[in-house]
Amino acid sequence: MTKTSTREQWLQKFTQAVRPWYLGELPETLHLSTGFPSNGCRSNTIGECWNALASDDHAPHIFVHPKLTTSTEVAAVLVHELVHAARPDAKHGAGFRKLATEIGLVGKMTCTTASPELVAKIAKVVDKIGPYPHPVFSVGGGTSRKPTQTTRMIKCECDECGYTVRTTQKWLDLSGPPVCPACMDTLSVA
Repeated sequence: MTKTSTREQWLQKFTQAVRPWYLGELPETLHLSTGFPSNGCRSNTIGECWNALASDDHAPHIFVHPKLTTSTEVAAVLVHELVHAARPDAKHGAGFRKLATEIGLVGKMTCTTASPELVAKIAKVVDKIGPYPHPVFSVGGGTSRKPTQTTRMIKCECDECGYTVRTTQKWLDLSGPPVCPACMDTLSVA
């Protein structure tokens, strides 16, 4: 078993090992990495292959979502995305299906899974190259990014009777908190 130190090295080693599965159709140069899909980190997309036309060097770029951590699940996603690299114009149609099923992908072609036979083939490759070197990654946890504001309206409430109104920061800055129409007290900004 050979140990790899980076995810990208692992993805490259796995791809080299399975290249014969693609019947000579894989491009020689492939950019493989871990990264978020183009439709956002919280989407259900777990892999994405960007067409060679999107890159200056005319090589496809494949991204595997960082929330995937086990070698088998990463490999199964990579196998699917490599079919896209091999047959870039096939989308998920007949040409894609033919190669994908020959390799051992099953299910709906937009979200395939590895058949038991493919899982066994993947396990043999992983035994040779070692486990996927990636820590568990919690999407949404530990980010330094400020949380997205869900509303621009700021809640103001009367401490006496509970009357509630919402206003914007602009009006709070301009005239201060509103006054309760029932108690005539200044409302507290929540």
